[in-house]
Amino acid sequence: MEVSVARLLADAGVAATRLRGGPVPVDGWWVTAWDEIPPPPPPRDPVPDGPDCASGPEGADGPEGADGHGRGTTAGPDAAVLGGLARRLHDATAPLAPTASGSSPVAPADPIAAAAEQLALAREAGAGPARDLDFMLERGAALVQRWEHAVGEATGAGRTALVHGDLHPENVVVGADGPVLVDLELAGWGPPAYDAAPTAALVRWYGHPAGDRAAFDAGYGAPLSGEATAAGLDEVWVQWSTAWALANRHRSPAADDEAAVRVETLRTGIAPRPWRLR
Repeated sequence: MEVSVARLLADAGVAATRLRGGPVPVDGWWVTAWDEIPPPPPPRDPVPDGPDCASGPEGADGPEGADGHGRGTTAGPDAAVLGGLARRLHDATAPLAPTASGSSPVAPADPIAAAAEQLALAREAGAGPARDLDFMLERGAALVQRWEHAVGEATGAGRTALVHGDLHPENVVVGADGPVLVDLELAGWGPPAYDAAPTAALVRWYGHPAGDRAAFDAGYGAPLSGEATAAGLDEVWVQWSTAWALANRHRSPAADDEAAVRVETLRTGIAPRPWRLR
């Protein structure tokens, strides 16, 4: 699916990760190669005030930036940039949306099903209490109608577009030519408001500034975050993000704690502390 999405976005001229080759089978696995995103040029050093001002050594992280990968920058874009990216994504892909009589190599977005897959992985791995997984499955079932209603509303209004499905700062890389969408595995056809859902959830549960919603809307050019919360799409995205945390809670004590915090929040409506993206 991610390959089909990347090809469509390349054809539409959307700034997103570009496919280099594949997928091809390697030792029983399917392997796909992606173009590296060149980083922006480093900031110019300030002009010294005088002869006694010597340049210091490079930062502890070295010339490639904090992540050391030479792949864009690690400083995530602000909410206004996310809104602008979402607008360009939707405007470029809405004309390509499949009609009732047509088809597309890209499937509809289905975050509820994606969350259920993560919960199945968590159960298979024996990750955490079974009651947490049962609770999340029941919660997901209750959200299906909400998601289907939002999809139907967008379809009826002719507003279906390709949505990223997980649009938050860590899924955007700032490269030499500007911000680039990455991590396309949840992308698909759906209601544009869903791409504002992460920003709304980040404000509600992750401790992000309340002004991020207005900034996203300003970047988008329409009150998309309000549309997302009115339709309950932030609850849908939180279902995915919590299911992902449950499937990965076994990786470290910090990951286990994060999963527990998210489930407790959804169970009680009160967050013991702000959530963390990773």
